[in-house]
Amino acid sequence: MTEKTTWEKVKKLKSAHKPRFGNNDLMQKAIEVAEQIMKFDFVKAVGLFGSTARNEDGNDIDLLVLDNGTVSRVAFSNFVQNKEKYEGNYSSGGYAYACYAAFVNTFPGKEFSERVKSPLCGKLCNHPSVDLIFIDTQISHNLKYLNELVLAGNDPMFFKNISQDVLRFYSKERQFRKDENFPKFISNGIPGVVFTQEKRMNGFDAVGGQVKAKKEVMELSLALESPELYDKWGTRPVKGICLFGPPGNGKTLLARALADNTRAPFYYVKSSEIIDKWLGNSEKNIEALFAKARETGGIIFIDEADALAPSRSFYDISSEAKKVVDALCRNMDGLESFDNVVVFLATNRLKDIDPAILRSGRIDRIIEVPLPDCEGRKEIFEIHIRKAEEKAGRKLFEPLDVGASDIAEIVRMAEKIANRKVDALLDMDFILHQTDGYSGSDICEIIRRTLEAKVKEERLGKVPGLVTTRDIMKEVDLYEGR
Repeated sequence: MTEKTTWEKVKKLKSAHKPRFGNNDLMQKAIEVAEQIMKFDFVKAVGLFGSTARNEDGNDIDLLVLDNGTVSRVAFSNFVQNKEKYEGNYSSGGYAYACYAAFVNTFPGKEFSERVKSPLCGKLCNHPSVDLIFIDTQISHNLKYLNELVLAGNDPMFFKNISQDVLRFYSKERQFRKDENFPKFISNGIPGVVFTQEKRMNGFDAVGGQVKAKKEVMELSLALESPELYDKWGTRPVKGICLFGPPGNGKTLLARALADNTRAPFYYVKSSEIIDKWLGNSEKNIEALFAKARETGGIIFIDEADALAPSRSFYDISSEAKKVVDALCRNMDGLESFDNVVVFLATNRLKDIDPAILRSGRIDRIIEVPLPDCEGRKEIFEIHIRKAEEKAGRKLFEPLDVGASDIAEIVRMAEKIANRKVDALLDMDFILHQTDGYSGSDICEIIRRTLEAKVKEERLGKVPGLVTTRDIMKEVDLYEGR
């Protein structure tokens, strides 16, 4: 059997071939093919991904076709049965070929050639090839199908990362554009759930301004890394944590940092999206989420938990919402025998969560994540400044070489000598005083806007200098007015 091609080899192979077609030509071809494909009744949607979707030149076109199983299930069965045959093909080429074969066999003869006029999955003359990847729209309710599809795919990054650049085709406008809800299968088959394992951040070093909360969450690493120590002492590790506090202060970052530190899979759950309008589907989504977590281990992070598990004492709560709370309680109880799963709830309104969810045994720790104090804000500023400079690969901000109390005098002396107003070095004390009450996300946005202002200056032909206190405070004033 041919050795499976790694993603690194894929990128090397692709970079070795100079793009033969301009993006405009590729996009026009993609539109023509998508129009033809959409004429089939069983096709629910068509998406464009890869280099063409990223406005790059390239050699081929990758189209994602969501259908009702007419082609996708036949292609998938064929691909799995003949997996050895496709093993050596780099990227998603093997599965694309299986899809194309199933498509042609399902609709043979002139009808197919007339309705799909452009060459598919083959280089004919000077035309770019078009890879069709058929995916069943019903896999959001069929985890086994999706899991097998991911495992069977040649390219380990393909099925998990396709959502990063996929564009949806809109027939009336004859164009592809971004749709945040498309495709639905990206969440391991569970609507509203984003699974991450390969992409890692900088652990707890990326979390600033939350000394106490960070310390408490860091202690949970032991529960995931050495659960046997708890058995040794006849007890169990923490299974559930609730993080509460104002928005934008690092609740998600804390849970992600724990996953990063322990190399654990991370399931991010957006409560408003996991709730389905169809009767019973929300419960199924929760059951599927916990079943997947029990299989892989890891951290389940439920954002906006008050929306998913509101107090059942509220007079206006529906019977369906009560069933969702019951399902969540039932699944959290079922984690007792699984030492490698921890559930995080995050909320801005702790009192609105059903008390049954918060009881000991389900939620063992309730940790406040408040607005950062002065030292916390300083740490957050430093994190985002460092992050920006690392990305740029150069110095972007003026340094602070002396105490803030000396800066005013230095500035006055410099202005007197130069006979004009001058910028100071970064006066962090002054900035921190002016940003009292700011959240971590507020500070992140201030830094982003400050650097964006430099981008605009350079675009106008100016030569912008390093970021100073005045630059940051200008954006703070504008941010206050929003």
